[in-house]
Amino acid sequence: MNFREYRGSLEASMKTLVTLKDRDSLVEHCKYIVGKTFDPTALKVEPYGDGPDNRIGWTATFIVTLKDYGIIGFLDSAC
Repeated sequence: MNFREYRGSLEASMKTLVTLKDRDSLVEHCKYIVGKTFDPTALKVEPYGDGPDNRIGWTATFIVTLKDYGIIGFLDSAC
């Protein structure tokens, strides 16, 4: 699955694009981004938008949020 960090522009966000293999690797990557450990159940992945994102070729987008932190980024598939 592809993950991009939340940034001020799509261009800046796409510069952070990484490929992750599963939810565990997503949790570890998000811990690196926020700079601290957290309970993995506090990390939420939910559908975002109402269709494909033709700007970047993603057929679906999922928002990744962390309780008491906010938006961390976006995925191109659920995990």
